[in-house]
Amino acid sequence: MMHSLLFIIAIAAGVLAQDVPKAGTIRGYVMDMERRPLPDVQVTLRSRAGLVGSLQTNASGQFNFINLPLGNYTLTVQKRGYRLNTSNLNTSNLSTSDLRVRIITASGEILPVEISSTHVIADVVVSLRSAARIVGSVLDSDGKPIAASVVLLRRRFNAIGVPQLVPVLPLPRSTVDAAGEYTIDGVDEGEYFIKVEGIGERYSTQSLPSAYAPFTKSDRGNDPVAIKSPTRLSPVYYPGTTDIRNATPIVVGAATVLTGINIVVNQHRFSITGRITNADDDVSFPVRQIYLLPAADSAESTVISNVATDNSGALAIQNVGSGVYDLVAFVFCDGLSYSGRTQVEVHSGDVDDIELVLRQAADLSGKVASANPEAGANLSDLRVVLTAVKPMASLNSFSTSAFSDGSFELKKIPAAEYVLSVQGLAPDHYVESARLDNEDILHHSFRITSHTTRLEIIVNAAGGEITGQLSNERGNRLNVVATVVAVPVQRSDNPLNSFKVTRSNDRGEFNLSGIRPGQYHVLAFEPVAGSPAYYNEDFLRQYEYRGSAVTVVGGQVIKLDLTPIPVRLP
Repeated sequence: MMHSLLFIIAIAAGVLAQDVPKAGTIRGYVMDMERRPLPDVQVTLRSRAGLVGSLQTNASGQFNFINLPLGNYTLTVQKRGYRLNTSNLNTSNLSTSDLRVRIITASGEILPVEISSTHVIADVVVSLRSAARIVGSVLDSDGKPIAASVVLLRRRFNAIGVPQLVPVLPLPRSTVDAAGEYTIDGVDEGEYFIKVEGIGERYSTQSLPSAYAPFTKSDRGNDPVAIKSPTRLSPVYYPGTTDIRNATPIVVGAATVLTGINIVVNQHRFSITGRITNADDDVSFPVRQIYLLPAADSAESTVISNVATDNSGALAIQNVGSGVYDLVAFVFCDGLSYSGRTQVEVHSGDVDDIELVLRQAADLSGKVASANPEAGANLSDLRVVLTAVKPMASLNSFSTSAFSDGSFELKKIPAAEYVLSVQGLAPDHYVESARLDNEDILHHSFRITSHTTRLEIIVNAAGGEITGQLSNERGNRLNVVATVVAVPVQRSDNPLNSFKVTRSNDRGEFNLSGIRPGQYHVLAFEPVAGSPAYYNEDFLRQYEYRGSAVTVVGGQVIKLDLTPIPVRLP
């Protein structure tokens, strides 16, 4: 696996025309973590016009590009078996006398490099580190190799703190060779899951030109509609399960070679047949968008099959591997939107007589009001967001902006379970209450149905405030960036309206405002969390006792010194 480091480099002119050189130079070194030179590293330079040049570092790890016209360039550094220790390089603070380049390392440290007005970009040091390797095989139950791709996944958390598996970026993947073997290079230490995807793919024989076209109820009938759509086996997770909940993680050490990570794939194929009906009148009609998705906590929403019914609503999906699936459907009929979802378990045989009931989407109106209008909140700055607890194919959230009087409309919201959040609140404001047809939904998930009509939200300008400074255990000021979280002592299944999260600046100063009155534990996490792990109970259980306990009162300011907690996200 080749891994690349891209730099954006500018060679710029001074203010006076007579001071402008005709060419520039980019010179630097590639080293390992012990600062030993790395020879034979491929270094490629490109401009907006295309490839400028490509070379390999010499025995001293040096590279040198000369006679470069002024302009912007991209530098790519590649070496098999190595990972990048430097994540980005960009230009900033350009003046008439020099060019300043910032190297931002993977840990977030900023290393300035000053370039003189001669426009020779010199002593650019690229640091690479040895990476781990994963080796294994993908075989069927008879021991025969399977054509597929192997992808590395890592556990992360979605917007409301639910753990999900997501691909590692940049994406380490490997194609299984003719002998059934695969190798994934360039892996950082940590805990991973291995997924095998693209296992076989079969098609029906005729295309459906109008697969996504709206239709009317008069289209109902018994004439079959031929379709063409891919059906592939469900992804398989190490050591050989189609259910993510039964997947076994592997632990990778630094610069190690992990062998014998073998995956056995059951290639038996089955069919799913059934009928799609409408909840309003129990009458079937053709459905153009039906997705078979793995029923797992995955952020990928891998589509196993994308099919359509015939005109009578009959459904048939062929060549389905064993696994647990979500069958999701969408349809537009007579200007109305319908959707449905049901779970299907495929084990050792065909699954027949599945009934998927479609329910009409809701048109939801509502209003945001202020509990203290004298505060002069600009309600048109607010955005009301409904986030699906379980995504439906690519439909994860729905949002709309409020008008100046606070009114808003959300159109064609599929029947499903959601959580509410409000974006664009003024600094001192928080959401005081939210009611959906008189049901309190502020801190809980709720279900949207075709009978849902009205959403009322009240915001309050009397939020509390927490301000402070990051320091070490000896009380000395720290000039670092960290994630600061106010964790409510009383929690619910919707953290979006109760937690408060911010980042400190590079001087370690932080401010949390618009905090709902109540009791909190305030924590600082370093490095900056890349996903909202702090919403997850399992994650919080490890650290919450180390937080500062505070009681927030509306309109009051609390001052704190916090010591950042070093964390390693799972």
